[in-house]
Amino acid sequence: MLYQGRHRYILSQKELLRELEVACTTKSGEEIWVEFSCSAIQTELDGLYDFIYIGRDITERKQKDMEIRRCLVKEQELRQLKSRFFSMLAHEFGNPLNTVLFATQILKEYGDEITQAEKQEYLEHVKSASKHMAQLLDDVRLLSSAEKLVTEKIIELTLIAEKLFRRRKKPLGSRRKQNTGPHWMPNCCGTS
Repeated sequence: MLYQGRHRYILSQKELLRELEVACTTKSGEEIWVEFSCSAIQTELDGLYDFIYIGRDITERKQKDMEIRRCLVKEQELRQLKSRFFSMLAHEFGNPLNTVLFATQILKEYGDEITQAEKQEYLEHVKSASKHMAQLLDDVRLLSSAEKLVTEKIIELTLIAEKLFRRRKKPLGSRRKQNTGPHWMPNCCGTS
């Protein structure tokens, strides 16, 4: 029934269709992805057509597509994390910076009126706040390095996907590997 509807649609379009991708299991139990192309061929009887399906293994392309999608999800998560991180960072930098500004203002304006111990206490606050800001800067550098690695991986996967796409565009006869034999077709179609 499904094939009859598909066949009517193919006949109405009058063209080769490459839209059916199916997960199949080989006789050895390996799961592969097969792309089927269907074409209608006029028989000797007017209005009666035969349909030819050609399948090819697109497992490698599907795996790369899934890897690219996973990387894009990771990149999106990283961007969201980065956005939250920078919001938090602005707040976190504000606290020690205010401490430094306050302590230096006290030392500048009241340096002659406060004791040496109080001066030392304010200097310790400046030192502690400076260490905290240095740690925050290290965190920013780490995040930047992680983002660079993810971006490089996405670029690498994009190049692989483009190469696979170009390879897919070649005429069928110029491809190295074709799965056209009956050794995988029965299992793929759900029969034994």
